[in-house]
Amino acid sequence: WSPDGSKIAYVSATGDMEGAIEVLDVKMGRSKEIRDHTFGPGYPTWSADGKIIVISSLKQDSSRFREGSNAMWEIPADGSDPGHQIVPVQHHSIGSRLGEGPVWSPDGKQMAFEMEGGLWVMPMTAKGELAGQPRQLVKDPVDYLNWTGDSKHIFYLSVDKMKLASVDDGSVQDIPCDLTWTEAIPAGRMVVHAGKLVDGIHPTSRTNVDIVVDGNRIRSVEPHRAELHTGNVVDASRETIMPGLIESHGHYIDTNGSLYGRLLLAYGITTVRSPAGKPSESIEQREAFEAGRRLGPRMYLAGHLLEGPRIYYPLAVPINNEADVDAQIDRADRLQYDLVKAYVKLPEPLRKRVVESAHRKGIPVSSHELYPAALFGMDSVEHFGGTAGRGYGTKVSLLGHAYQDVIEILSKSQMTITPTTSLGGYYPGVKESDPKAYDDPRWRIQPSWVRDNTGQRGGTISAGQLQSLLAMERAGVR
Repeated sequence: WSPDGSKIAYVSATGDMEGAIEVLDVKMGRSKEIRDHTFGPGYPTWSADGKIIVISSLKQDSSRFREGSNAMWEIPADGSDPGHQIVPVQHHSIGSRLGEGPVWSPDGKQMAFEMEGGLWVMPMTAKGELAGQPRQLVKDPVDYLNWTGDSKHIFYLSVDKMKLASVDDGSVQDIPCDLTWTEAIPAGRMVVHAGKLVDGIHPTSRTNVDIVVDGNRIRSVEPHRAELHTGNVVDASRETIMPGLIESHGHYIDTNGSLYGRLLLAYGITTVRSPAGKPSESIEQREAFEAGRRLGPRMYLAGHLLEGPRIYYPLAVPINNEADVDAQIDRADRLQYDLVKAYVKLPEPLRKRVVESAHRKGIPVSSHELYPAALFGMDSVEHFGGTAGRGYGTKVSLLGHAYQDVIEILSKSQMTITPTTSLGGYYPGVKESDPKAYDDPRWRIQPSWVRDNTGQRGGTISAGQLQSLLAMERAGVR
């Protein structure tokens, strides 16, 4: 909201993490785009007079690489010009671009933001220009920054605690907040009468069977018998039953709102492995699903991408040294991540530190890298292709073929690989192979920004990729 309450600044969702900055006139009900699509912009913050909006944005350090650092971008709220970039400290990122600042003080004199594991403040002019050097206020992980109305304190989330910091002297006080939730465990008896059952174990489907469920456990799968039909009975005698599908690489983002879980269940996906996301939002979603407050699948999740000093994605955090690694693994432990993802520009010594530190906490680690990740004891690797820290793919050739050394490293190390051969969304080929695919009612409830991006990019799964999958399976690769 603008300070006078007449406008709302927001980032519009347009797919592929791109977004335009728009301003909604609340009274008139009309939006105006003040900055066109940019990659993964942060949350808008207003100047005291409501004339300027500042967001966090990616600052590319070189035209040769997509990576850079997170800086700020000042935009006139009326969209009269494109604005300009504000760089607090050259080549140093201001946290991730997902809620870690910048946040303008109500009096318009200071900007708060996260940088290198701490809370920083920086003097600003009313025109959105630097008025002095930034200073570190607190050495503490900070997120969801908010100023008090008198501009004297900053409220923030520190991993799993809420705190209030004094801008004058940096003193910090804890804000008690005891939030609990209870897992919703199904009770009672349910019998599903299946016309066909594909169980993933037998080589052929089974017909006319009863699946007996007691509470949250399948107790038996038996030939259909009328006497089994007590309690809650589901008649699927004309249907085929199968185990739920597992989405093994799907990043949770809250842009879909409550549709996220419903869409997954509608397509038969009952388990999701999210290898990176905004920690608190992903965890809130997981708890809401498990508590039965929202419909959705089981979630196994990681927090931020642990990236090197150069970053790209808005959900990445820069890791500069061993202390940064230790702080992120401590966060993962306290927030009960299911895995940690070390991203592509993380220097190898720090990647090794991530593996060792996470394993001490019993947390598995994944990355895009194959070697020396396997030597470090990395648990899994993502993508046949995907971004690679060395600038070229190390797992398959351009035609999708995996060389023998890749297959042997994966097989002997017992790392798992998630191929993501369909990476990139809905391909134009879908319409050719299944003309009715986009008439499916499940497709029609997708958000408009997903539907509108259909067929914008992509390709098809190559014969080489299929051969590589088969070769890996034969070699015992998980």
